[in-house]
Amino acid sequence: MKTCYNTTKYVWIIVGYFIFFSCGQKNAKTYTKELRIQDSSLFIHFPTPDTFLNTWSISSTIVFQWPSEPRTLHPLNEVHGGKLTIYGLTHNTLMTFDPKTHQLKPDLCSKEPEIFNDGKAFRYKLSSLPKFDDGSPVSAADVIFSFKAATCALVNNPNMKAYLDFLDSIASPDEQTVELFMKGKYILNAYMASEVPVLQEKKYDPNHVLQPYSIRQLKDAANIQNNTVLQQWADRFNGPDYSNNIEYLTGSGPYKITAWNVGQEIILEKKNNHWTDESSKQNYLHEAHPEKIIFKVMTDEEAIKLALKKQEIDVTTTLSTKALLELQKDKDFNKNYHSAFVDFINYSYIAMNCRPDGVKRKKLFTEPKVRRAMALLTPIDQIIEIIYQGKAQRQIGPVSPLKKSYNKNLQPIPFNPEKASLLLDECGWVDTDKNGIRDKMIDGQKVEFSFELVYQATNSVTKDIADLIAESMKSAGVNARPTAWDMNTTITKATQHDFDMFMGAFNGTLIPDDFKQLWHTQSWAEGGANFSGFGDAASDALIDSIRTEMDEEKRKAMTLRFQQRVYDDQPVIFVISTFRKIAVHKRFGNVNMYFERPGVLLNELIPPQAGTAKK
Repeated sequence: MKTCYNTTKYVWIIVGYFIFFSCGQKNAKTYTKELRIQDSSLFIHFPTPDTFLNTWSISSTIVFQWPSEPRTLHPLNEVHGGKLTIYGLTHNTLMTFDPKTHQLKPDLCSKEPEIFNDGKAFRYKLSSLPKFDDGSPVSAADVIFSFKAATCALVNNPNMKAYLDFLDSIASPDEQTVELFMKGKYILNAYMASEVPVLQEKKYDPNHVLQPYSIRQLKDAANIQNNTVLQQWADRFNGPDYSNNIEYLTGSGPYKITAWNVGQEIILEKKNNHWTDESSKQNYLHEAHPEKIIFKVMTDEEAIKLALKKQEIDVTTTLSTKALLELQKDKDFNKNYHSAFVDFINYSYIAMNCRPDGVKRKKLFTEPKVRRAMALLTPIDQIIEIIYQGKAQRQIGPVSPLKKSYNKNLQPIPFNPEKASLLLDECGWVDTDKNGIRDKMIDGQKVEFSFELVYQATNSVTKDIADLIAESMKSAGVNARPTAWDMNTTITKATQHDFDMFMGAFNGTLIPDDFKQLWHTQSWAEGGANFSGFGDAASDALIDSIRTEMDEEKRKAMTLRFQQRVYDDQPVIFVISTFRKIAVHKRFGNVNMYFERPGVLLNELIPPQAGTAKK
């Protein structure tokens, strides 16, 4: 099954000294511990060991370690990487992304879509195989309902809506055909079919409440906000049953959630006699080899390392650099696990609240010069050297250096406390009472430059980074107070703009960049992912132009300008991009590591009892 709803990538020429293997080399005999994106290698295949050790389990269950669980598994609402991984196993979309070819591939469809109306309309023919758990075939009515639900203004999914802006209408000439009509040309029109999980209409809308309404009508918040019937449907759809009750969290995929022990694990079990048994013969993404997959929440690094040494974890993709480097020095670990540092599109950042209310959150970061001073006080090179032991690189802006549209002219912000102090002086932030903390009169009140620097409570690495930053800022009279929040608290407060400064991370893809979700002012106003509040009418216009420019060179020029604008405004401090740290037990056959998220397709791993390992 697919692992995410929207992914693709460019490539990076190899700069290291390691050798790895492309998708055409099924019988690879050598593999490496650092894997970089290059033209000839779209993923990495690890051969099954010739010897099956007697210490290895023959269980058909995969234990997958993950650092945090989503607070909801709602099929449309909220964003969480772990949720996307689970939904890749339990649900399907019209099209999905193939991490082996980096192309869109039919999922529920029988073939590639027919594109017409000058590239603004797409006709999808559903396969006759897909069925829901009750035996009902996946139909055009289910697809239409799903897209209507995803675009409905009353549904709490602002992040997904940003990618569905251009969807104008949807139709079905027959029960197996769906047509999507777009308002205009858009760089991600073709990817829209991979965004929305197809839900069973009779489960989520048994009374057909959405059927009479068009996409345009459902998008019009002003028109439907007082519609009692629609509001009642939306209240239930947004509610706890479809978010946390496993009875409602099933789709057309080959796995179902059978247990959710909050804070501990989510268990998926393979469905019997599933339609993907047949389709997997032609589509490897539909393979479902493990009988059970346990998403086990583990946050303590020492406990994770111990569990790996005891072979209690089968797969992990979120080890720290320090942990994997230590484990790779252990001969028993290397005997039992494939492991590697794998390139992927990502960056860490420190978001500053550029539009605070001035009451609950003080006006500390409203000026670009102040935000630049914060960047000058962030010891990024030290973070790379000490925390990541050199296995990371500086991130300069909102576009990955893996992309052709990356602005190479932007220079890293140096660590320069002296220049930072001068900028803060210029903005009126001085230590008037000689207590070691700068202050300033704002709206008639004396405000000290003191704030919460939020980091992930479950991540020792982010704590170490926060401590380094706080110590650095203290030398310039800035009191950054490292504060631990869990992920769900961070997401909630960030979307409500209830924070001063927080450390976050972005995992992206190499599809053409649509900056609306992360950087448009509409995304800030409507609870999207523009947490800092960056932007104005001019930046919004540039973002909107990038979204609709189909000429790659023209779009690249716009993207370069956009990166310069973000660089100058400094709404966030871009920190680093790093590797995904992956380990997979050698007892499994068909081990592949992908540059796209989530790094490993759990469903394609072949347990030893299936006869792939040699004893």
